[in-house]
Amino acid sequence: MITREHTKEFNIGNKKIGKNNPILIQTMSDIKTSDVENNIKLIDDCVKLGCDMIRFSVLDEEDCKALKEIKQHSKIPVIADIHFNYMFAIKALEANFDKIRINPGNFSYRHLDELIEKLIEKDSCVRIGVNSGSLGKYEQNNTEVAKQFFNAVDEMLLPFKKKNFEKIVISCKHSNPNTTKLLYELIASHYDYPLHLGVTESGYGINGAIKTCVGLIPLLNEGLGNTIRISLSDSPQDEIVACKTLLGSLNLKKDIPTLISCPTCGRTQVNVKKFARLVEEKLKYVNKNISVAVMGCPVNGPGEAKNADIGIAGGKNTFTLFRKGKVIATYEQEQALKEVFKLLEHIENED
Repeated sequence: MITREHTKEFNIGNKKIGKNNPILIQTMSDIKTSDVENNIKLIDDCVKLGCDMIRFSVLDEEDCKALKEIKQHSKIPVIADIHFNYMFAIKALEANFDKIRINPGNFSYRHLDELIEKLIEKDSCVRIGVNSGSLGKYEQNNTEVAKQFFNAVDEMLLPFKKKNFEKIVISCKHSNPNTTKLLYELIASHYDYPLHLGVTESGYGINGAIKTCVGLIPLLNEGLGNTIRISLSDSPQDEIVACKTLLGSLNLKKDIPTLISCPTCGRTQVNVKKFARLVEEKLKYVNKNISVAVMGCPVNGPGEAKNADIGIAGGKNTFTLFRKGKVIATYEQEQALKEVFKLLEHIENED
């Protein structure tokens, strides 16, 4: 099996993919692409959260007209998501998009040569992205799911191979996480292109995140995957936070903050749930390897709090504040939160 560090290496805009480079976090805009102003705001927020790449659907000519301005205002690589209309792919490349995604299930092979020539001219990249919901002729030609996906990838790769074009990423997303795992393992046993991991149509919130993790954690632990998206029926920001949590928990990304918080019980005499959520909201925008503990009572509270970079352990309507194991002071609840935020800001500004 060809694992992460043995895949081809190349640049996607200002990011490097493949070999031992960090796994890149990706999301997709949920705003109509022609709405340039709000998409630029979205990009800026996603960058602050730690997103590495962002994808945009290209539905019509109005979307095509917006691509150039979006590209000009983006600090991270931008990807055009193309289905059905090959000219939209050409226009995205002419707008200097860093990468395009095409789907073997609905992309016309008659125009692949023209597309490849444009990719070469612009020194851009392509993702061959196969989804279980849009296999087209490949679903009709074979009853075995693995062969459907493999044939779709293999056939679309042929024109690229003939022209020696190698800046290719592959994805094989299924809505069943276990099937997704098997599909990526199959592709990794045949090709050394970087892999974009994801489970398609996974759902929303906790359910969607857990379902995705069932499929992706085994792959990541096997050394597969160079980019990742946790596709949720939620905001792009939620997807980024989910990706960071997953990669951080597997020690595959280092600049990730960790929130430690207790589930609370009848001993708790402070509002842990409220405080933990407020701290979590702040931590989303911290791209640093720090830990913050929000604990509710004297059983595990002091131990967890003193082992974190910043910790608060609850008492009776008060929190004791810790900084790297040392007690700073005990505060009323609202003041304790303010002190935690001050410490967070101080740590963010440290070299």
